[in-house]
Amino acid sequence: MGQSAITANFGGTVGTLSSMPEPLGDVLDEAYPEITHTVLMSWEINMVLTHENQAFRSEGRYFGSDFFTVFKLPLLVGDPATTLLDPESIAISESLAKRYFGDDWRLKDDLLGTTFRVDNRLDVSLTAVFEDVAISSQNPLSIGQDTIGIQWDGKADNDNTLYSMLSVGYDFIETVKIKLRDGRVFSPDFGTDPTNYIINEKAALSMGMEDPAGQPLTVWDEKGVIIGRVKDFHMQSLYSPIEPVIIRLAPASTGILFIRIATGQTEQALTVLEAVYKKFNPEYPFTFRFLADEYEQTYRSETVIGTLANLSAILTILIACLGLFGLASFTAEQRRKEIGIRKVLGASITKIVMLLSREFILLVVAAYVVSAPIAYYVMSDWLTGFTFHTEISIGILAGAGIGSVLTAWLTVSYQAIRAATTNPVKSLQSE
Repeated sequence: MGQSAITANFGGTVGTLSSMPEPLGDVLDEAYPEITHTVLMSWEINMVLTHENQAFRSEGRYFGSDFFTVFKLPLLVGDPATTLLDPESIAISESLAKRYFGDDWRLKDDLLGTTFRVDNRLDVSLTAVFEDVAISSQNPLSIGQDTIGIQWDGKADNDNTLYSMLSVGYDFIETVKIKLRDGRVFSPDFGTDPTNYIINEKAALSMGMEDPAGQPLTVWDEKGVIIGRVKDFHMQSLYSPIEPVIIRLAPASTGILFIRIATGQTEQALTVLEAVYKKFNPEYPFTFRFLADEYEQTYRSETVIGTLANLSAILTILIACLGLFGLASFTAEQRRKEIGIRKVLGASITKIVMLLSREFILLVVAAYVVSAPIAYYVMSDWLTGFTFHTEISIGILAGAGIGSVLTAWLTVSYQAIRAATTNPVKSLQSE
C-alpha cells in the first residue's frame, strides 16, 4: 500500500500530508505489472442513509472497486469481486442491516438490489453485507485541523511546529468549561473577533510568548490578534500529549453543536432540541451523543482491565488465605504436643501465637520482596503508555506489603490462638 505525499519536519517531528490524485491508481495498474491492485479510499464521512421511511446517520467511506478483493473483509452476502464495480453500489455492515431490516435480515429475498438514498440526493443499490469490524473511538473534542500555516512576530525560519486549529462559535469555551487563564473569550460585542484568536498554554509556550494577549497572529494569511489564553486541555486521549491549539471564531466551519443541559432537565431538553431540529431539518434524523459516554467509550479497555485486575486480585487473595488457613491448621496439629509442653513450662499465649505465626509471616515477607520489584516494573511500563499518568510511589508498595502481612497474620492467627488456648492436658494425653 502506498501514497503520494508531502513530508515535512514539524517542530522536530516528521509528519506526512497525504495527497492522492484520482487517476494515479489506473496509471499504476497499467504501468507497473508487479502491482496487482490499487484501491483509492476517501476520508471518513458522516452520511445519512435512507431506506423507505427509515433514516440513520452512519460513518462511511468511498472506496475503489477492488477494496473487498484487497482487504478480504468477510462478506456475509455478496461477491467480493463485483460488490463495488458499479459506482452507484453500496455495501453495509451487519449491524446496519439489522437496523434497517431487523434481526432476520438474511431471510429477506430481495435484499441485494435494495435501494438506499445517500444524504437525500444519491440513490445507490445494496450489493453486499459485511461482518462488523472493530473501530477506534476518539475524543469528541478531536474536531480540529492540523496546520503549519502560522506566522507571528519573531517566528524562526526553521520553526515548523504543527498546530491544531479549532473552529468554534460564541460560548464554546464557557459551554465545555475550558478555563481562561488570561485575556477574554469571543464576544458578539467585538466585531473584529472573527479575525482574532485564542490559544492554549502549549501554543503560547511554542510561540515563545509570556504574555500573548494583544500579540499579532496570522493564520492562513488571515491577520488577527490573540485576545486570550486558555489552560491546556485534552483534545485527544491521555495516551497523547497536549497539542498547541489555536481557536478561531468560525461558526460556519463547525459541524457539531455542543449543548450543556441543566441538571435534571435532560429528558425535557432533548424533547425541545428534537422539535427544533425537525423544524429546520426534517429530512435528517435527530442524533445526539453525551460526552460522558464518549469518554467512557474511549477508556473502555482500561475500565475492563481494571475490573478484571480487581476480580483477579480478590480471587488470588482468597485462594492464598484458604491455603494459609489450611497450612496453619496442619502445623498446629503437628505441633500440638510441643505447644502443650511449652504451656506447662510457662509459655504465654502471646509467645505461642507468635511462634506459630512467625514462619508464615517470614514466607509472606520473602514473597513480597521477590514480587514487589516485578510489580513495580510491569505497572511502570504500562503507565508509560499514557503521556499523563500517576507515579507508583514507595508508599503504595509499602502499603501493599503491610496489607499482605496483615492479611496473612489475620488468616493464621485464628488457628494459632486456638492451638495456644487448648488445655495442655488434652494435648499431652496418650493416644
